[in-house]
Amino acid sequence: MFSLRKKILKLSYFDGVGLIVMGVLSLVCAAEWRDPTGGIVGMALVTLGGIELRGRSFLHNHKTRATGWLVGSQLGLLLVILSYCLRNLAHPPSLPLNELPTNLLTMLQKMPGYDGDAEGVLQPMMKIVYALLMLISVFYQGGMAMYYLRKTPQALQSPPPVPA
Repeated sequence: MFSLRKKILKLSYFDGVGLIVMGVLSLVCAAEWRDPTGGIVGMALVTLGGIELRGRSFLHNHKTRATGWLVGSQLGLLLVILSYCLRNLAHPPSLPLNELPTNLLTMLQKMPGYDGDAEGVLQPMMKIVYALLMLISVFYQGGMAMYYLRKTPQALQSPPPVPA
């Protein structure tokens, strides 16, 4: 069975590397689509992944600063997600209606009350998606921050491993 410290080390490694991978992919997509917002989000994700891995390094080296770095990465990620969603709710991006799959257009046309305005139907759906993403993020990233805040000090209380 894993000790708490090993569990947090694995979790923070997975989270940090995952953020860096998502950030790099966001940067590539932002460059391809000439999307400055995507570029900013990508840079933020790479930075937050680095913060997570730095906190992991502090935990690995049995330094009390680990808690702040791990919690900070989660709260920073929550801030990025909320900012992105709020920006898109306040200024909805235009939808590429000419690129919609034909089966989606057919489905929209069969909806009762559809008046030919696909954007008018899809924009409210996008708002619901952004609102759900914000709600899920508050619970997940907030829960991760609370987990690190509670468990990392406990993991640091155990004696550091003896080098072989």
